[in-house]
Amino acid sequence: MKRALALTVSALSLTTAGLIAPATAAQATTATQAKGRDYWVCLNGYFCLGDYPSMSIHGASWGTNHLGKGCIKSLPKKIDNKASSMDNGSRFKVWLYDKKNCAGVSGYQAKKYSKDKNLKTNKFGVNMDNRVSSIKS
Repeated sequence: MKRALALTVSALSLTTAGLIAPATAAQATTATQAKGRDYWVCLNGYFCLGDYPSMSIHGASWGTNHLGKGCIKSLPKKIDNKASSMDNGSRFKVWLYDKKNCAGVSGYQAKKYSKDKNLKTNKFGVNMDNRVSSIKS
């Protein structure tokens, strides 16, 4: 009991100190506010989406390191069909889809270790701004 309590207190201390991000049931938060900056920073090895241009802290962010395993069939409600920017800090290419289950238009490919301030323009000529519902790597 004492050990479990100590582990809980330690984890809570690290979370409130900002050394680790709090986790949800599905995945951990993977973007953090850059110190003294007004944008989110995606952690190394993660792919992140932001619902505001340039990953601004004025919007929501979401990220995952569950890459290279196929389709992430749906995105959390806070970012589903709301993504306006992306930061790919991973070694994987990531395709963005406008439907759940990696269906529909795959009009955007995020190159590994790349960033995009907005999802309106890309080499495929498809506007994915506020349309991303699933991703595949």
